[in-house]
Amino acid sequence: MGRKHALVGVILVLISSLSLDVQAAPSAGTYYFGPLAGISSFSDDVGTKFGVGAHGGSQFHELMSAGLYVTYSSLGDETQTILGNTFNLSQSFWVFALEGNYELKELLDGAYVGAKVGAARTSASASIPDVDIGDSTDLVFGPALGYRRELQSNFTVGGEASFLVVTTDDTVTLWNLLGTLTYWF
Repeated sequence: MGRKHALVGVILVLISSLSLDVQAAPSAGTYYFGPLAGISSFSDDVGTKFGVGAHGGSQFHELMSAGLYVTYSSLGDETQTILGNTFNLSQSFWVFALEGNYELKELLDGAYVGAKVGAARTSASASIPDVDIGDSTDLVFGPALGYRRELQSNFTVGGEASFLVVTTDDTVTLWNLLGTLTYWF
């Protein structure tokens, strides 16, 4: 797990060191949308998983933006044999959240801090007829820190780290370390 975190850190440093003579984000009054991909590290026995997602919203002020944030991680699939019958079990984890970000242009052009609040959904399914494994939906919230650089007039590339708290019976925390490619329009 430590190597994956180090690799993501190196990638973020390399992205941030791109020597482009452009601004970090397009001007205020624009909309954004783009994919997210990276790792999700859970505090419980799930461990670290690959995660994908998307975010989109509006930069409504030169220093502020707000939007939606969705991520997905497969928590694993397994096959079990019970009484001679083989069953497939799978679990997935979704985050559906509102996000708000504040640009840190005075400190480092392209850097931003933010917050997320929404719902975390854990889904479980099995190939067992007439058996309901159950799903759960819980409150999720937490801070984020990110950086982005403009590639072209309408595209930015960067990375974001978010620390999310999922309010289950046994509170679970989650680190999302995601690369971003964002289209501004």
